[in-house]
Amino acid sequence: STGSANVANRGDITISQATGTMTVGSVVSDFGTVSLSTKDASAGDIVADTSYATNVRAANVRLNAAGSVGTDTDPLVIETGVVTKTAVGNLIDPSIDPATGKYVTPKVIWDAATKSYVTNATVDFTWIENYDETGASPLVASAGKDVSVAEKTGALGIGSVDAGGMVTLTAATIVDARDATATTPDISSAGVTLVTTEGDIGSSDKPITVDTNGSGTTAQDTVNASSPKDIYITEVAGDLRVGAITSGNDTILKVADGSLVDADPADRLTNLAALLKAAEKAEASAASAAEAAAIRTDTL
Repeated sequence: STGSANVANRGDITISQATGTMTVGSVVSDFGTVSLSTKDASAGDIVADTSYATNVRAANVRLNAAGSVGTDTDPLVIETGVVTKTAVGNLIDPSIDPATGKYVTPKVIWDAATKSYVTNATVDFTWIENYDETGASPLVASAGKDVSVAEKTGALGIGSVDAGGMVTLTAATIVDARDATATTPDISSAGVTLVTTEGDIGSSDKPITVDTNGSGTTAQDTVNASSPKDIYITEVAGDLRVGAITSGNDTILKVADGSLVDADPADRLTNLAALLKAAEKAEASAASAAEAAAIRTDTL
Protein backbone atom coordinates (compact mmCIF):
# COMPACT_ATOMS: atom_id res chain seq x y z
CA SER A 1 0.00 0.00 0.00
CA THR A 2 1.32 3.45 -0.94
CA GLY A 3 -1.61 5.61 0.21
CA SER A 4 -3.35 6.01 3.54
CA ALA A 5 -6.79 5.00 4.80
CA ASN A 6 -9.19 7.89 5.49
CA VAL A 7 -12.74 6.91 6.43
CA ALA A 8 -15.53 8.53 8.48
CA ASN A 9 -18.78 6.84 9.48
CA ARG A 10 -21.30 7.11 12.30
CA GLY A 11 -21.39 3.33 12.73
CA ASP A 12 -18.77 0.59 12.64
CA ILE A 13 -15.79 0.61 10.27
CA THR A 14 -13.88 -2.54 9.28
CA ILE A 15 -10.79 -2.37 7.06
CA SER A 16 -8.60 -5.35 6.16
CA GLN A 17 -5.33 -5.10 4.23
CA ALA A 18 -4.66 -8.26 2.21
CA THR A 19 -1.01 -7.57 1.30
CA GLY A 20 1.61 -5.11 2.41
CA THR A 21 1.45 -2.39 5.05
CA MET A 22 -1.68 -0.51 6.10
CA THR A 23 -1.05 3.22 6.56
CA VAL A 24 -3.74 4.83 8.70
CA GLY A 25 -4.56 8.46 8.03
CA SER A 26 -7.81 9.38 9.78
CA VAL A 27 -10.45 6.75 10.55
CA VAL A 28 -13.36 8.14 12.57
CA SER A 29 -16.45 6.48 14.07
CA ASP A 30 -17.43 8.23 17.31
CA PHE A 31 -20.39 5.93 17.96
CA GLY A 32 -19.07 2.63 16.60
CA THR A 33 -16.13 0.23 16.51
CA VAL A 34 -13.14 0.64 14.22
CA SER A 35 -11.49 -2.69 13.32
CA LEU A 36 -8.21 -2.65 11.37
CA SER A 37 -6.30 -5.77 10.31
CA THR A 38 -3.45 -6.88 8.07
CA LYS A 39 -2.78 -10.38 6.80
CA ASP A 40 0.66 -10.21 5.14
CA ALA A 41 3.05 -12.14 7.39
CA SER A 42 6.12 -10.56 5.79
CA ALA A 43 5.01 -6.91 5.65
CA GLY A 44 1.67 -6.69 7.41
CA ASP A 45 2.26 -3.70 9.66
CA ILE A 46 -0.32 -1.11 10.70
CA VAL A 47 1.48 2.24 10.71
CA ALA A 48 0.53 5.85 11.37
CA ASP A 49 0.34 8.58 8.76
CA THR A 50 2.03 11.21 10.93
CA SER A 51 0.47 14.11 9.02
CA TYR A 52 -2.68 13.43 11.10
CA ALA A 53 -2.79 14.29 14.81
CA THR A 54 -5.13 11.37 15.48
CA ASN A 55 -5.19 8.23 13.36
CA VAL A 56 -8.21 6.43 14.84
CA ARG A 57 -11.11 7.99 16.73
CA ALA A 58 -13.86 5.61 17.84
CA ALA A 59 -15.95 4.34 20.70
CA ASN A 60 -14.00 1.08 20.43
CA VAL A 61 -10.74 0.20 18.67
CA ARG A 62 -9.71 -3.28 17.48
CA LEU A 63 -6.27 -3.80 15.91
CA ASN A 64 -4.91 -7.04 14.48
CA ALA A 65 -1.58 -6.93 12.65
CA ALA A 66 0.39 -9.79 11.16
CA GLY A 67 3.45 -7.59 11.72
CA SER A 68 3.61 -4.60 14.08
CA VAL A 69 1.20 -1.85 15.15
CA GLY A 70 2.92 1.54 15.10
CA THR A 71 6.62 2.05 15.76
CA ASP A 72 8.74 3.26 18.67
CA THR A 73 9.14 6.70 17.07
CA ASP A 74 5.67 6.95 15.53
CA PRO A 75 3.01 5.11 17.56
CA LEU A 76 -0.49 4.73 16.19
CA VAL A 77 -2.43 7.60 17.80
CA ILE A 78 -5.96 6.72 18.87
CA GLU A 79 -8.84 8.52 20.58
CA THR A 80 -11.16 6.13 22.36
CA GLY A 81 -14.23 7.25 24.23
CA VAL A 82 -17.38 6.18 26.01
CA VAL A 83 -20.80 6.58 24.41
CA THR A 84 -23.78 7.32 26.66
CA LYS A 85 -27.42 7.46 25.57
CA THR A 86 -30.22 9.58 27.02
CA ALA A 87 -33.91 9.12 26.17
CA VAL A 88 -35.77 12.36 25.45
CA GLY A 89 -39.57 12.47 25.06
CA ASN A 90 -41.24 15.23 23.04
CA LEU A 91 -44.98 16.04 23.06
CA ILE A 92 -46.23 16.35 19.47
CA ASP A 93 -48.46 19.37 18.74
CA PRO A 94 -50.96 19.09 17.17
CA SER A 95 -51.80 15.71 18.65
CA ILE A 96 -54.75 13.39 18.01
CA ASP A 97 -56.86 12.26 20.95
CA PRO A 98 -57.31 8.49 20.38
CA ALA A 99 -60.74 8.64 22.09
CA THR A 100 -62.24 11.28 19.75
CA GLY A 101 -59.93 11.26 16.74
CA LYS A 102 -59.75 15.06 16.97
CA TYR A 103 -56.75 17.31 17.29
CA VAL A 104 -56.20 18.49 20.84
CA THR A 105 -53.72 20.63 22.66
CA PRO A 106 -51.18 18.36 24.39
CA LYS A 107 -51.45 18.33 28.14
CA VAL A 108 -50.49 16.19 31.12
CA ILE A 109 -53.18 15.52 33.74
CA TRP A 110 -53.52 13.57 36.97
CA ASP A 111 -55.61 10.39 36.63
CA ALA A 112 -57.15 9.65 40.02
CA ALA A 113 -58.18 6.14 38.98
CA THR A 114 -54.66 5.02 38.17
CA LYS A 115 -53.01 7.50 40.55
CA SER A 116 -50.58 8.57 37.86
CA TYR A 117 -49.97 11.33 35.38
CA VAL A 118 -51.27 10.70 31.86
CA THR A 119 -51.19 12.65 28.64
CA ASN A 120 -53.56 12.99 25.75
CA ALA A 121 -50.64 13.77 23.45
CA THR A 122 -48.52 11.68 21.17
CA VAL A 123 -45.04 11.29 22.64
CA ASP A 124 -42.02 10.95 20.37
CA PHE A 125 -38.99 9.38 22.04
CA THR A 126 -35.51 10.14 20.76
CA TRP A 127 -32.14 8.84 21.89
CA ILE A 128 -29.42 11.44 22.31
CA GLU A 129 -25.93 9.95 22.04
CA ASN A 130 -22.97 11.62 23.70
CA TYR A 131 -19.32 10.77 23.00
CA ASP A 132 -16.94 11.36 25.91
CA GLU A 133 -13.37 11.30 24.63
CA THR A 134 -11.94 11.31 28.16
CA GLY A 135 -13.61 7.97 28.93
CA ALA A 136 -11.81 4.65 28.69
CA SER A 137 -13.26 1.99 26.43
CA PRO A 138 -11.17 -1.21 26.22
CA LEU A 139 -8.46 -1.32 23.54
CA VAL A 140 -8.10 -4.74 21.92
CA ALA A 141 -4.92 -5.28 19.91
CA SER A 142 -2.78 -8.16 18.70
CA ALA A 143 0.39 -8.29 16.62
CA GLY A 144 2.93 -10.83 15.51
CA LYS A 145 5.66 -8.36 16.41
CA ASP A 146 5.43 -5.10 18.41
CA VAL A 147 2.51 -2.88 19.46
CA SER A 148 3.04 0.86 19.97
CA VAL A 149 -0.12 2.90 20.65
CA ALA A 150 -0.66 6.37 22.13
CA GLU A 151 -3.99 7.68 23.43
CA LYS A 152 -4.57 11.28 22.31
CA THR A 153 -6.78 12.45 25.19
CA GLY A 154 -7.76 11.10 28.58
CA ALA A 155 -7.49 7.54 29.80
CA LEU A 156 -6.38 4.54 27.77
CA GLY A 157 -8.39 1.50 28.77
CA ILE A 158 -6.78 -1.89 28.19
CA GLY A 159 -9.02 -4.74 27.12
CA SER A 160 -6.53 -7.24 25.72
CA VAL A 161 -3.16 -6.54 24.11
CA ASP A 162 -1.11 -9.46 22.79
CA ALA A 163 2.19 -9.20 20.92
CA GLY A 164 5.11 -11.36 19.94
CA GLY A 165 7.46 -8.51 20.79
CA MET A 166 7.26 -5.33 22.86
CA VAL A 167 4.06 -3.53 23.87
CA THR A 168 4.40 0.23 24.37
CA LEU A 169 1.37 2.21 25.54
CA THR A 170 1.26 5.94 26.27
CA ALA A 171 -1.64 8.00 27.65
CA ALA A 172 -2.65 10.54 30.29
CA THR A 173 -3.78 7.61 32.45
CA ILE A 174 -3.76 3.85 31.83
CA VAL A 175 -6.48 1.67 33.35
CA ASP A 176 -7.67 -1.92 33.28
CA ALA A 177 -10.95 -1.61 31.34
CA ARG A 178 -11.78 -5.32 31.18
CA ASP A 179 -14.92 -6.92 32.48
CA ALA A 180 -14.68 -8.02 36.11
CA THR A 181 -14.98 -11.66 35.05
CA ALA A 182 -11.89 -11.54 32.78
CA THR A 183 -9.37 -14.32 33.48
CA THR A 184 -6.61 -13.39 31.01
CA PRO A 185 -4.00 -10.67 31.63
CA ASP A 186 -4.29 -7.15 30.22
CA ILE A 187 -1.04 -7.58 28.28
CA SER A 188 0.77 -10.68 26.99
CA SER A 189 4.08 -9.99 25.25
CA ALA A 190 7.84 -10.33 25.43
CA GLY A 191 8.12 -7.03 27.27
CA VAL A 192 6.05 -3.99 28.27
CA THR A 193 6.57 -0.22 28.46
CA LEU A 194 3.78 1.87 30.00
CA VAL A 195 3.95 5.66 30.19
CA THR A 196 1.42 8.11 31.64
CA THR A 197 1.69 11.89 31.52
CA GLU A 198 -0.91 12.84 34.15
CA GLY A 199 -2.34 9.98 36.17
CA ASP A 200 -1.79 6.48 37.48
CA ILE A 201 -0.88 3.26 35.76
CA GLY A 202 -3.49 0.81 37.00
CA SER A 203 -5.04 1.10 40.45
CA SER A 204 -4.88 -0.63 43.81
CA ASP A 205 -8.02 -2.69 43.08
CA LYS A 206 -7.34 -3.20 39.36
CA PRO A 207 -3.59 -3.33 38.66
CA ILE A 208 -2.36 -3.73 35.09
CA THR A 209 -1.78 -7.47 34.75
CA VAL A 210 0.98 -8.63 32.43
CA ASP A 211 2.40 -11.92 31.22
CA THR A 212 5.87 -11.10 29.92
CA ASN A 213 7.27 -14.14 28.20
CA GLY A 214 10.50 -12.98 26.56
CA SER A 215 13.61 -15.12 26.58
CA GLY A 216 15.39 -12.71 28.88
CA THR A 217 18.21 -12.01 26.42
CA THR A 218 17.24 -8.60 25.01
CA ALA A 219 16.32 -5.16 26.32
CA GLN A 220 12.75 -5.74 25.14
CA ASP A 221 12.20 -8.63 27.52
CA THR A 222 11.57 -6.22 30.40
CA VAL A 223 8.83 -4.30 32.19
CA ASN A 224 9.28 -0.53 32.07
CA ALA A 225 6.94 2.12 33.43
CA SER A 226 6.87 5.86 34.06
CA SER A 227 4.14 7.83 35.83
CA PRO A 228 3.93 11.13 37.74
CA LYS A 229 1.64 9.36 40.21
CA ASP A 230 1.16 5.70 41.24
CA ILE A 231 2.08 2.49 39.41
CA TYR A 232 0.33 -0.84 39.97
CA ILE A 233 1.57 -3.79 37.90
CA THR A 234 1.16 -7.52 38.52
CA GLU A 235 3.07 -10.26 36.68
CA VAL A 236 0.76 -13.27 36.44
CA ALA A 237 3.23 -15.95 35.29
CA GLY A 238 6.99 -16.27 35.62
CA ASP A 239 9.50 -13.60 36.57
CA LEU A 240 8.91 -9.87 36.36
CA ARG A 241 12.11 -8.51 34.81
CA VAL A 242 12.41 -4.86 35.79
CA GLY A 243 13.99 -2.53 33.24
CA ALA A 244 13.34 1.08 34.34
CA ILE A 245 10.42 2.06 36.56
CA THR A 246 9.87 5.60 37.88
CA SER A 247 6.88 7.10 39.66
CA GLY A 248 5.96 10.32 41.45
CA ASN A 249 4.30 8.40 44.29
CA ASP A 250 3.97 4.70 45.05
CA THR A 251 5.11 1.78 42.90
CA ILE A 252 3.44 -1.53 43.68
CA LEU A 253 4.87 -4.51 41.78
CA LYS A 254 3.53 -8.01 42.44
CA VAL A 255 4.62 -11.37 41.07
CA ALA A 256 2.08 -14.18 41.27
CA ASP A 257 4.36 -17.09 40.38
CA GLY A 258 8.00 -16.13 39.99
CA SER A 259 10.60 -13.61 41.09
CA LEU A 260 11.17 -9.87 40.86
CA VAL A 261 14.38 -9.59 38.83
CA ASP A 262 16.65 -6.70 37.92
CA ALA A 263 16.91 -7.09 34.15
CA ASP A 264 20.05 -4.94 33.75
CA PRO A 265 23.27 -6.93 34.36
CA ALA A 266 25.18 -3.66 34.74
CA ASP A 267 22.89 -2.65 37.59
CA ARG A 268 23.44 -5.97 39.30
CA LEU A 269 27.22 -5.57 39.04
CA THR A 270 26.99 -2.01 40.37
CA ASN A 271 24.87 -3.15 43.30
CA LEU A 272 27.27 -6.00 44.05
CA ALA A 273 30.24 -3.61 43.96
CA ALA A 274 28.44 -1.30 46.38
CA LEU A 275 27.77 -4.18 48.74
CA LEU A 276 31.41 -5.29 48.62
CA LYS A 277 32.58 -1.76 49.34
CA ALA A 278 30.23 -1.49 52.29
CA ALA A 279 31.44 -4.84 53.60
CA GLU A 280 35.09 -3.82 53.29
CA LYS A 281 34.43 -0.57 55.15
CA ALA A 282 32.66 -2.41 57.94
CA GLU A 283 35.44 -4.99 58.18
CA ALA A 284 38.07 -2.27 58.48
CA SER A 285 36.42 -0.90 61.59
CA ALA A 286 35.72 -4.31 63.13
CA ALA A 287 37.30 -5.08 66.48
CA SER A 288 38.27 -8.64 65.60
CA ALA A 289 38.58 -11.08 62.68
CA ALA A 290 35.50 -12.96 63.87
CA GLU A 291 33.45 -9.77 63.96
CA ALA A 292 34.70 -8.85 60.46
CA ALA A 293 33.64 -12.26 59.12
CA ALA A 294 30.21 -11.86 60.67
CA ILE A 295 29.83 -8.39 59.08
CA ARG A 296 30.92 -9.75 55.70
CA THR A 297 28.38 -12.57 55.86
CA ASP A 298 25.52 -10.31 56.97
CA THR A 299 26.26 -7.62 54.36
CA LEU A 300 26.56 -9.94 51.41
